[in-house]
Amino acid sequence: MSLVRDLAYVQWDPVPIVAPSHIISIWSRVGSFRLTDLDRLLWEDRRFLLHWTPTASIVLTEDYPIYRSLMERYPESLARGWRNHIPRAQKFLADHTDLKGRVLRELRDGPLTPTQFKDYRPMRSPDGWSSSSDVSTLLFHLHMSGAVVVVGHEGNQNLWGLTEKFLPTLAKTEGLSEEEYELSAAERALRALGTAREREIYLYFVRGRYQRLRQALAKLAEEGRIRPVKAEGLVDRDQRYVHESDAELLESLGTGD
Repeated sequence: MSLVRDLAYVQWDPVPIVAPSHIISIWSRVGSFRLTDLDRLLWEDRRFLLHWTPTASIVLTEDYPIYRSLMERYPESLARGWRNHIPRAQKFLADHTDLKGRVLRELRDGPLTPTQFKDYRPMRSPDGWSSSSDVSTLLFHLHMSGAVVVVGHEGNQNLWGLTEKFLPTLAKTEGLSEEEYELSAAERALRALGTAREREIYLYFVRGRYQRLRQALAKLAEEGRIRPVKAEGLVDRDQRYVHESDAELLESLGTGD
């Protein structure tokens, strides 16, 4: 829990080469651990959720208000690097309203993998290297908009369920306004990075999904929640910041305490 809280997210990939990437990431930082503990936190206690940050990632359920704000404004909540995705998402959702209704009705009877839906039809991509389906694409959009959530895993497939049934009560389900989201996400990213410039925050968490990050950082500094700093030996074009909760630790580094 502390590790994911410190990092803000851990990229999820169930396909093993040496081992699944999320297992390698956690093992490299905490050493040996029981895989059953991670499964329990994900699928039983639900202290973790899977979400896109913009890759599939393990995130903290306690951070759900940040994600919910994005979900409620999806796909318009996408920005910059995701910008071309907005019209594609809008068109797909408009063209597949009937499929959406059928998928959500099937999930009322319990969780399903993509291939278990009646409408699942695999389609080969134009380059011939991968395959997908309208059901899989729809599930992605429903996940991004908060209607469905990953509730388990079968082989390399996600097991999908309705968010209203599986979102734990420990999640604070109230959403944040767009301004509150920008402040919370930027503050969360800076806590994870330790010290960072605007661009580094933008690229880390939640990547590419800020609309007015510079103004958010200025307000956080004005409110005393983050502090401007300079790093000796670094020539930063933009202001560098540290979170106020880390300021005392940073100051102690120069005193030998």
